[in-house]
Order: sequence, then C-alpha cells, then structure tokens
Amino acid sequence: MKNIWIINEYATPPKFGSIVRHHNIAKYMDKNKYNIYIIASSAIHNSDINLIQNKELYKISNIDGVNYVHIRTNQYKGNGFKRVFNILQFFVNTKRAKRKLFKEIGRPEAIYASSPMPTVALLGIQFAKKLKVKSIIEVRDLWPDSIVEFGVASKNNILVKILYLLEKYIYIKADKLVFTMAGGKDYISTKKYKDKIDFSKIYNINNGVDIKEYDENKNKYSIDDDNELNDKSTFKLLYTGSIRKAYNVKQIAELAKKIQENNFDNVRIFLYGNGNEKQEIIEYCKQNNINNVIFRDFIDNKYIPDIMSKCNICLLHGTNVGIFKYGTSQNKMFAYLYSGNPIISTFYNPYDLIEKNGCGITLKNNTLEEYYDAFLRIYETYDEKKEQYSENSKKLLAKFDYQELAKQVEKLI
Repeated sequence: MKNIWIINEYATPPKFGSIVRHHNIAKYMDKNKYNIYIIASSAIHNSDINLIQNKELYKISNIDGVNYVHIRTNQYKGNGFKRVFNILQFFVNTKRAKRKLFKEIGRPEAIYASSPMPTVALLGIQFAKKLKVKSIIEVRDLWPDSIVEFGVASKNNILVKILYLLEKYIYIKADKLVFTMAGGKDYISTKKYKDKIDFSKIYNINNGVDIKEYDENKNKYSIDDDNELNDKSTFKLLYTGSIRKAYNVKQIAELAKKIQENNFDNVRIFLYGNGNEKQEIIEYCKQNNINNVIFRDFIDNKYIPDIMSKCNICLLHGTNVGIFKYGTSQNKMFAYLYSGNPIISTFYNPYDLIEKNGCGITLKNNTLEEYYDAFLRIYETYDEKKEQYSENSKKLLAKFDYQELAKQVEKLI
C-alpha cells in the first residue's frame, strides 16, 4: 500500500467549508492501494473554526472517512498580516512536524502539494527531494499572475518579483505539474524558462463535483420556509458566491434592471452570498427601484442542490481577466452543471465547456446588451430546450465526477 501525503493548507472537510477538492479525491482513491493523509492548516479558511485549541504541533484525525493531519496555525480574517503569518506558520510548523509524522503515519512514497500558496509547493518539493520520492505539484491558481491581473499588487512589487522567482523554481523542479485549468501548457509556453521544462510532465485535472453526495444532499436537505424561492409562478436566475468588487456582481443588478424595464414581471434574480460589495448593490437596487433582485446570505453547501432545483438559469459570473485565457476551473461551474439548468457564463476562453457542450451561453464581450440577449434567448426557448440542456449537462458532468477525477490522480501517482 502506497503512503501518499497531500499537502494543501486550505483543504477542508465538507462539514467545515467548501474547499473540498482533496477530501473528495482522497475519499474515492482505492483504499487497498493508497493510504492518503491530507496535511492542512488547523485554522479553517474563511471561518472562525480552529481545530487545535492547545499548544500541540499537529492533530491526526479521520474525518468522514478521510485521514487528516492538521498543523497548528493562528486564526485570521481577511488578507492582512495575520494571514501572512498563518502562511509562514504553516510552512514552518509542517517542517517541524515532519520527523514525528514519519514515525507516526509513515514516510510518504509520493508528495502531492497543491497551491495557490507557493510556500506549500516549496514544502512539497523539499520533502520529496529529502525522501527521494516524486513531487507532484498542483496549480489551482496562477500566482502571482492572478495577483497582478486583479490589481492586488504591481508586477514591479518586490514581493511579486520574489513570487515569480519562486514560481519558476517550483515549475522547473517539480517531477509532475498538475493544472486545474486546461491551458497549463499554454501558460508555461509564455515563460522565458519554458525550455527548462519537459512538457510531458504537465497534466490537467480539473475540479468537479461529488455526484453521489449531491444526490444525497438533494434528498436530505431542502429550504421549505422561503416563500420567494419556492414560488413556482416565477422564473428564477441564480448566482451563488462572493459578492465582491473583483467579481463585478453589480452587473447582475444592472441586468435585473433591464429585465424589469422590459416588463418581465415574473422574473426574479437570487443572489446567495456575502462580501464587501453587497451593501452597495442593495443600495443601488433601492435607489433604482429594482424589485426583482432577492438577496440571501451565504448558504451551507448541502442546500445548494435544492436551491438550484428551484431555479431556472444559473449565472456563472465574474470578471473575465486575462489569465482566464488559459481556462477556468470554478467549483460552482460543476455544481451548476449538476443542476441541469442552462448556464450563462461570463468567462469566455478557448477552453470554454459551457457553450461548446450545449449547456448554456458564454458571453464573448460581457456587455449588458449581450447579457440581456443571452437571458432572452434562454427564456424564450426554455420549455422547448430545458430537457436538452439537462441531458447535455449530465453527459458533460460525468467526466468531472470526483470518482473519475480520483482515478486520474491514481494514474498520475
């Protein structure tokens, strides 16, 4: 049996959060062949939960059938100093725990380390080199390019320059590179150091959805006390996720305004989530007498299948920045595919799955007119085409069930 360490600072058991990619992969890998340990931070990202409340360096547990090693780190909120300290703390404490973990859970025969934290990838390479085993580095976000694209920092920022050097080191030294976005090879080909990388070591394993779990949640968890959501006389558009300026959610409110001005009195747009732009959008709707937007707070992921089943169109919405030309891998895209609802996506790229597979419409220019036209096209043909949308989505989603993705990871190892 192969002992495998998956290092991902933000890996989260489903009952604590939504960063569940590696939980699902570990859950479905062959237990007769692989003994998987996920090494993660004790502080659950975007929450007040910390799984270590004393001074112990780490804690080993089995959560919902998956082995975890939680490394002690401090709690933090936002992206300030405390988060930076958390990142460094995880790096240092994981190295401190290494020798004890060798004795307690056994030395790994392969290291699978997942970014976006380059420090995690660095840990994976250092551990693998020390143990003389394979280092598999997974890239879930194109750091530091994404930091620059979203305007968080300039390309000339000293920290960004260091991150670029670290990225180069990681990509060259990794035995295998896994990109969740489809255009990983295209991304590497833009780099000056591309000749130092063997392109045969680059793979693509996208995100996905646990179909079995979604089926169970759909049957077990429903929202029965929301009259507006359960109103069958209305046609509903759905957005779930962060409501922050980086996602340009205000454009959805502008779409709602245009829909209302064109007298679609039976249409409602549901916005599920929180963020620093939410209050601004609420005020915008009040000032413009927009009555067809319904705001809801962040909702536990187990209720998402039920919510989607009560809506008609899903909005895969965000700002389509330059790095998305290498493809996207949003978890909610696969959740939306599970619903079978037609999808309107704002993430046009050469690797687009939505329009190519007949699962909805992908906007090419992201103008309000184009957005409204996409809504209109789906709305006017909804009864005629909804079964076809559902069938197409089901067929596509079968490739991204975590049971299938786990097999891809096994093959890679």
